Amino acid sequence: LGNLPHAEELLDDTIRRAHGAGITDVRSNALHERSNVAQLRGQYEMAIKLAYEALECVQSATDRDRILSDIALTFSELGVYSAARDAYLVLSATAREEYVRWAAELNLLEIAALTGAELVFETHRARLARQDLPPFLATALELHLGLGYQTFGNVSEAERHLLKAVALAGEHGINKSLFEAEEALQKLGAEVRLVGPEAL
Repeated sequence: LGNLPHAEELLDDTIRRAHGAGITDVRSNALHERSNVAQLRGQYEMAIKLAYEALECVQSATDRDRILSDIALTFSELGVYSAARDAYLVLSATAREEYVRWAAELNLLEIAALTGAELVFETHRARLARQDLPPFLATALELHLGLGYQTFGNVSEAERHLLKAVALAGEHGINKSLFEAEEALQKLGAEVRLVGPEAL
């Protein structure tokens, strides 16, 4: 993680100095980076506070999307899914880049599964199914569809999507997703053995 205390000192100094017209982008970037450092150190409330300060003075639409995405991620890690959902909804509708909009929609699908909102999950699934997603997002979609259907107790759909995730991850060398999908398939098999297929 590098020398985080030293990074904090440099960024705090930059934030203190970055006042006045013409350097609001410098201040916003420093606040955002300082928020990222706080997040790395597990200081989530500080990370969110700093990110919102960065959002107030951001100049670039792309930087605004990055900050909003980090805010949503931090809220998700805290388990504050309502706030994370609000941020991802804004991104899915207004983000400058199509990839960011798709990623936000995928995160909304994941939150729907985590919160047991099956109808919302299906809405996001239908929207993403119409898109020609790049390999990384296509793999992530199949993985989270599999995990979601597993949560909702739909074993056949869970298995179908997890097997697709394994195939895509293997084809494109996405090792983290490959591991997660294989692990989920093993867990799915163990659940079936434990309760018996007739109970599912």
